[in-house]
Amino acid sequence: MDNYKLKDTIAEAWKAGAGKGIRKDCLLLDRDKIENYSLEDYRNARLGFIMATIFGKGKKSTGAESLLWIPASHPYYTQQPNVFTRNESFSKYLIFSSWGMVPKMLACMISYEAERRLLRRTNESYRKEDFQILKDSTKTKTLTIMHTVSTSLADMYDPEDSFGKPLSDIRQQIKKKIRSKLNEFDGKTVSRVSSLDIYHLLTALDNSDAEVRNIPKEADEILASMAIGAPAMCLYRTFKRIGDLNARQHAEEVAKELTGIFNNRQGIAAVRSNCRAHSNYFRNVVDYCIQGNLQAVLDEFVHMIGENKSPETIVTRMKESFAPAYPQPINTIQTFGTDDKYSMRKHFAVDFGSGKQTEKDVNHATNVRSAFNSPFRPFVLASTSVGQEGLDFHWYCRKIVHWNLPSNPQNMEQREGRINRYKCLSVRRNISRLYPDIFRWNEMFYKASAELKGNNSEMVPFWYLPLNDIHFKDIKAEKIERIVPMYPMSEDESRYGRLIKVLSLYRLTMGQPRQEELLQILDGKISPEQIKRLLFDLCPFSRKHH
Repeated sequence: MDNYKLKDTIAEAWKAGAGKGIRKDCLLLDRDKIENYSLEDYRNARLGFIMATIFGKGKKSTGAESLLWIPASHPYYTQQPNVFTRNESFSKYLIFSSWGMVPKMLACMISYEAERRLLRRTNESYRKEDFQILKDSTKTKTLTIMHTVSTSLADMYDPEDSFGKPLSDIRQQIKKKIRSKLNEFDGKTVSRVSSLDIYHLLTALDNSDAEVRNIPKEADEILASMAIGAPAMCLYRTFKRIGDLNARQHAEEVAKELTGIFNNRQGIAAVRSNCRAHSNYFRNVVDYCIQGNLQAVLDEFVHMIGENKSPETIVTRMKESFAPAYPQPINTIQTFGTDDKYSMRKHFAVDFGSGKQTEKDVNHATNVRSAFNSPFRPFVLASTSVGQEGLDFHWYCRKIVHWNLPSNPQNMEQREGRINRYKCLSVRRNISRLYPDIFRWNEMFYKASAELKGNNSEMVPFWYLPLNDIHFKDIKAEKIERIVPMYPMSEDESRYGRLIKVLSLYRLTMGQPRQEELLQILDGKISPEQIKRLLFDLCPFSRKHH
């Protein structure tokens, strides 16, 4: 509530003793509960509803807090169930509120809840500084091997040739190739796995003159996994596929940024909660990347950026996608009424647009928007009206939440239009399910254009899909979802009913200076058939059949 006069008034009364004898935890957050991740009751039913929608509840928990990127719309291989396969329909969330304080609150509390679910069973403290597990020294190269490309190793896995096969079969085929290559080295076989030894093997695969001292017994297994899922290897294949002559350089450049998501408390906890098979953290990271079909995720992302764009442009756009955790100063029971502030983190969710036009604020808004329009975190974007006009948020988001209802149908259409756009997430997922045997995105859309357009508008299949078409008869289609958390028997229920009703009349009011008055006059006085005769139908999805 910064910059609210009401807050200043309450703070003064608080200092004067107004807070004595009342349950303060109903009004303010308790710093001690935040610290030990024991804060569970947020004292707000609407917030609780959104938390349950995102993370689930009890036995129906989604595990979304363990996701570091949105699951691939078009996975390249089949595998055992994991957090990504169980969340194959997961989407980012766009939340709109008319109240300026709400986006910051949502960003803090949803991010905190994601952390709490990951770390509540540990001895971690909320204020404990981040530490890095992937790092380099004279004895370890766990960081370097994450962003080192071995072209020989990367080329042992061709996603298109292996498309649709079980992961176990793919791994066995790659292990055979690796064992054949390892037989050419004179290194000593050792039982201990060292990241330094793995780094030397990566180097030797591309350079026959490189020295190999030790070869771990599990080297074939480790290198096969790295061939499939190591960030640098995946990025190299992505750039190579679009004809980049500097694929290796660009892959290693982006991989250095991508690896950072595994080197903070959220990333480390996400990996450890899903991949614990190995004592070496770098191996668990690679396993996590394989579970998350990272290769398919990156290829889909580049398709959205534009495969015909220059590699340098794609590199820049990808590097913009890895947002840091943003600090948010707040008041707690212990600090309210004083100049001290407690700092919380925003990462799973962030707020968008302060309304200020300073260079710092504009750059921040641009960075947040780029990260949200990527498969990586943040997964929730909370905004006021600043984000409801002229901006695209559709790349990885198909769910929109109206924290409170807009005042007129025009604003609702503006809000929802942010995620209903060209090649939006729901369109891509439905296209991939319609053509599960086609590997490349361009070929899927080409076939969809040939088969689905028919008498439909030119917007098919890029903006809109005719889900009633026989082609989608057996497809579990995804749609854009509107979520409106309302209190039972509140005014919002009647307002929402009216708002939805007048949306059908909305286009009649185009160009009218007083839309609300015209809607009030027409509401309930003309039939749906009369509306159709009066309507200027500007909908891009409809076309008369001749």
